[in-house]
Amino acid sequence: MKYLKFLGLLIAFMLVACKAQQIKTTGLSSGEYKIIYIDNNDVSKHNLTLNIEAEKKIISGYSGCNNYRFNYEESEEQLDLGYGVSSKMYCQDTQAIEDSFFEASSQVKAFKQTKTSLELLNNKGQVEVKAVKTN
Repeated sequence: MKYLKFLGLLIAFMLVACKAQQIKTTGLSSGEYKIIYIDNNDVSKHNLTLNIEAEKKIISGYSGCNNYRFNYEESEEQLDLGYGVSSKMYCQDTQAIEDSFFEASSQVKAFKQTKTSLELLNNKGQVEVKAVKTN
């Protein structure tokens, strides 16, 4: 009888623990990031930035030559950056990096965010942009 009570208590505890793991945090959190990879290419030496203002639903930063901004929409872990805007300078040395950033951004459909990093993912779950938190 003791074992039945113990077993029942153990099962109840496991169900509660499993339920707690299923809860997902939704919503990007505000923060400042340095972009280190675009489509598996190391771009860390170019000092690209990505800043999230969650309360305003804005992602902005520096893309290698120009400043950019996205007004994003999200639901659960889905993310829609919509159309971005940027300043319009041409920088011969970094234009390919900037073009790859905007191409990768157009593929973003979801995200994974931790306390120290942010991954922007395509619809297959592959990382398009990876950034590390700077603040």
